[in-house]
Amino acid sequence: MTPEAKAALKEAVGPEGAVTWDDLARRWAGRDAAGDYRLTGRRHRIAPVAAVAYPGSPEAVAAVVRWARTFGVALVPRGAGTGVMGGAVPLKEAVVVDLSRLKRVAVDPATGIVEAEAGAVLGEINRELEAHGLMLVHDPWSVAMATVGGAVSTDGVGYHAGRWGSMGQQVVALEVVTPDGERWQTQAFKSSVGPDLRALFIGSQGSFGIVTRVWVQAVDRPEVVQFATWRFAGFEAGFDGILRLWRAGLRFDLLDFSDQRPDALDLSPGLEDADGRTALLRLAAMGLREEAPARLAAAARLLAASGGVDLGPERAESYWQGRHLWAERFQREVHQPQDSARRAALGWMGLDYLNLALWPQEIPAFRRRLMARVAQSPELTLGETGIWGMPWLFSAVLFETEATHEEDMVAPGRHPEAMQHAIDDLVAMAQAQGGNAECIHGLGLKGLPWSPHERGHRRWVSLKRSWDPDDLFNPGKISPE
Repeated sequence: MTPEAKAALKEAVGPEGAVTWDDLARRWAGRDAAGDYRLTGRRHRIAPVAAVAYPGSPEAVAAVVRWARTFGVALVPRGAGTGVMGGAVPLKEAVVVDLSRLKRVAVDPATGIVEAEAGAVLGEINRELEAHGLMLVHDPWSVAMATVGGAVSTDGVGYHAGRWGSMGQQVVALEVVTPDGERWQTQAFKSSVGPDLRALFIGSQGSFGIVTRVWVQAVDRPEVVQFATWRFAGFEAGFDGILRLWRAGLRFDLLDFSDQRPDALDLSPGLEDADGRTALLRLAAMGLREEAPARLAAAARLLAASGGVDLGPERAESYWQGRHLWAERFQREVHQPQDSARRAALGWMGLDYLNLALWPQEIPAFRRRLMARVAQSPELTLGETGIWGMPWLFSAVLFETEATHEEDMVAPGRHPEAMQHAIDDLVAMAQAQGGNAECIHGLGLKGLPWSPHERGHRRWVSLKRSWDPDDLFNPGKISPE
């Protein structure tokens, strides 16, 4: 970068902003929470960070974009870097636009609509809302670190999604900076004049615009929170119960369903399928004192019809209380000290996972094919399979066979290539059945080889080339070829 370009970038970030060429800062800004193990076979694509810009206002973000167009420099927008797919990893030498200084939050208590700048942390927004008896209903693993702009740009899915949907479904309006350096606000709520342009930025990993401000719908804090846990004789019986709930219009603030061998779920034998696996469904109903218990009471009747056995509230409540423990450890050991080496070593003893969107009627057959594929790899073993929030969101966890399953976040396993090969095969199987790859975190660098096989990919590429012909924003993520 020439002295002229450096001076112009310093001017662009504004008096409240900053820019750095420090090696440690560039190293930290060049990765997210996707460790080397999860990026096996993809890491060679990672490009260097030329500088890190910290604009202090939305106007300064627009100035940085105009600077980038003038000097022909790519930009990678960044929130807190808590993504686990490499969405904020540059694939071309770029300036990282760190939005962490955009933190302003305003709340309208009457409507529950929150106006937050993109760098506002979800947990801090919730603290602002608490004074008004409100809360966000996007609650990802990383709520204490993740920013609202990052959550929108990946269309993240959190623990409340079964009732309230993904982050994008909670968005009222967006302010973005487009590739021509213009600050622009989308329509709010609904318009019948043309396509809903909010969708252009939600889940697009900053490839079409840099989100600088978000208006999002908050809700009342619940009067009651109640839990239930149900056990089934394997995945298919429990999945039948979930479909009964969905058809009846019953939506739960937590719906977590997984199957495993009984000992892995700390259960006694006695209710398994032909594969020796049992299943747990954890539910939470939160809301008004009249309606939340009614939802659980109605669910009990439908789940019993699918052969479910009521285990009481304790297991679901324990799961809920512990849902952020891993994130708290990551924040303490990696995020706060900005330990780049420890972050790169993340591996969880040879564990990887899938979060796929599939037609619900295809899920049982796909799961069977998944089990057969994992069985072909002696280095791997299947952990849990399950449903999270919605009956179309299917998840699976794979372990290396020799893994100790100890919670050592920086001990990456011995067979990363076998793991990645299996994951790639399973994603290809899902896409061949009309499914989508990775519907919780965005595709990022890890999903780059899957992107061309997603439905609509050619249209996204065409739109990207029209909207951002110089591939200025997060280059390579939409059109990896």
